Amino acid sequence: MTAVSYSDFHGTARIVTDIEFTQPICLSLWYQLYWNSFDCYFNIYQISDKNQVLLFTANHNFTSLAEWVNISVDCFGQYPFKIALEADFRYRDVAAVRAILIDDTSIAYRSCQELVATIRYPDENTINISCLNNSQIQIDKIDVIEEETPCRDKPCVLNSQDTLTIEDKCNGESSCLADYNFTSNCLREFRYINLSYTCKDENRTSVSTFEDSFGDWLNVSSNRSTWDRTRNLPDHTQVTTGSAGYSMTVLSFNGAASTQRIATDNEFTEPICLSLWYFFYENSYDCSFSIYKISDVNQNSLFTADCNSTSVNQWISISVDVYGKDPFKIALEADYKQRNSTTVRAILVDDTSIAYRPCQGQKIDTTCLDIETPIKIECETQFLAGQIYVSLEPKHLISQQKHCPEETIESELNKFCRNVNKTDYCKFEMLDFISGYKDCYVTSKNITVTYQCRGLAAGVSGGVLLTIIAVVVICRFRGFNDCDCVTKNITSFMRNGQESRFKETGIYECSNISSRLSDHAYDSFECPNYFNMTNVHNSSTCVRHGNDKDL
Repeated sequence: MTAVSYSDFHGTARIVTDIEFTQPICLSLWYQLYWNSFDCYFNIYQISDKNQVLLFTANHNFTSLAEWVNISVDCFGQYPFKIALEADFRYRDVAAVRAILIDDTSIAYRSCQELVATIRYPDENTINISCLNNSQIQIDKIDVIEEETPCRDKPCVLNSQDTLTIEDKCNGESSCLADYNFTSNCLREFRYINLSYTCKDENRTSVSTFEDSFGDWLNVSSNRSTWDRTRNLPDHTQVTTGSAGYSMTVLSFNGAASTQRIATDNEFTEPICLSLWYFFYENSYDCSFSIYKISDVNQNSLFTADCNSTSVNQWISISVDVYGKDPFKIALEADYKQRNSTTVRAILVDDTSIAYRPCQGQKIDTTCLDIETPIKIECETQFLAGQIYVSLEPKHLISQQKHCPEETIESELNKFCRNVNKTDYCKFEMLDFISGYKDCYVTSKNITVTYQCRGLAAGVSGGVLLTIIAVVVICRFRGFNDCDCVTKNITSFMRNGQESRFKETGIYECSNISSRLSDHAYDSFECPNYFNMTNVHNSSTCVRHGNDKDL
């Protein structure tokens, strides 16, 4: 269907639907602004006895020329209405042919948006779909919408049996009720368990008590005042028994100044945790105890305690994380400043340990555990530091379930594991702790059925709403009172076996130029002399209008 303006001719022309509509419809069509179609508009109006409403407009400023464009427009109103398509050519001082083409219109008694029916499975297993006015259901797609979680290997998709059951029951019907148990295994997915805990595993941990030797340490001081194993001063290893024991000590007599170091015998190439106890003996002023990380490249101070600001005669525990890019050793340093005093000063170290883990313990996160499979805490109970934390995946459920007491479950699990023998591993089944709390482990999924309601419009045969509109040409022709051409009745442009859903408004076309315009549906029109929009030379195309006035 085409409207044409030649040279600088201008005007408007409309075609309207033959019937009025009293219920919402979806109008869909393809339109094209032909080459050189500047200063013109294609408009869609909804008209009634009360008013007319512009539903859509397109012009060359926002539309690509010579390309078919598809649109769908929802039409509804309080009063009966018709739909009008309008070609509006504005004045343009250019001798060029302008054209607006329309093809493949359809009118559907439904919203232009696809319809969706949704159920939440397993709480619901009945899909109720219906269309109005005896229109027929056509299933477009069936999707499963589920919560996002990293635990799922692949998305849930209904198997062919479930899909065909819905399609066979609903397609071609005006309503359907699909009530049955789905067979797709992925719909029966339980939630997953995430566990997080800290393990201070002493595997590979080296402990030096200095009861028999220097253990991991090698004395590197060169003068006579050095680190030494002694049992004359308090010992931490035997502190609970009160028995005499050995500690590592550096002494300073008569206020003498000195700096003494003892270093690990081995180099480390991976992170470690150094733990130890240190002690400032009474009257130990103007001194300090430090820990260094030393390598071939440099040395870094990791810890320092000043004698003047630290409690004396008290064992103090510290732990230091040590790591580096280059191999390193650990050095313990006692530094005495000159002091005008005859008292003995002493710094003691005892019960050092070197663990190949972070000082806070190794955090272990186990994720996506099967809720129906036995679970094991991979840490001896004696090395568990702090709580075992429990979380469920997916975290945010579609059903927004609120009745899972996760804190209670977590507390009960921790109590259970603390009662396990300290050298054993805690083993359990999660269902024992969440038994009775259905919302803790059942996941819901939304099954959505997207469909169309395809109905029969009056005067059109078949189930697909396809309406073809007649061809209309607007033109002005000066200098002639009539023309030698064929006047085409609007019905001659209908496809075989169809009636027009639109009617003419007093406009006829006549032309003696061969038909070469594009057609969106690629169907041949019955008229063999359909005009060519390009390279028109002295054409004798004209319009007979009802009131014989120029448009």
